[in-house]
Amino acid sequence: MSSNKTFEERKGIDQKGFAFDCDISRTQLHHIEKGKVNIRIGTLLKIIFELDLSITEFFSVLEEESATLKKKK
Repeated sequence: MSSNKTFEERKGIDQKGFAFDCDISRTQLHHIEKGKVNIRIGTLLKIIFELDLSITEFFSVLEEESATLKKKK
């Protein structure tokens, strides 16, 4: 997965469809992606499940993206 992609871009569906699959609103998904809200563990697990990732894979991707962003600074 390349950095800076939204969850739905990674899944290959639109934001509304991905939010529906995760049982959250499109607005909530947008706020999560932008880092504007604190996410509940249950919601995070739904997102990870819908991305077809393990918890370890999900956090590995985040770690890689964080390292990439640090290098750009």
